[in-house]
Amino acid sequence: MVDRIAADPAFGLTKAEIEAGLIPENFVGRAPQQVEEFLANVLQPIFDGCPDVLDQHADLSV
Repeated sequence: MVDRIAADPAFGLTKAEIEAGLIPENFVGRAPQQVEEFLANVLQPIFDGCPDVLDQHADLSV
């Protein structure tokens, strides 16, 4: 697909330019940092207050 777009003069982009725009990390914003903050500031205090819940295991069958 990238080759077809690069070959089309209407787009005016090289294959390298198109591929540079396809890097997913460029489109997630602060999501990775927000997940880390949520884990540290919301979940970790819960786990620290109830360490016995960490030893529970569940099996799921669908």
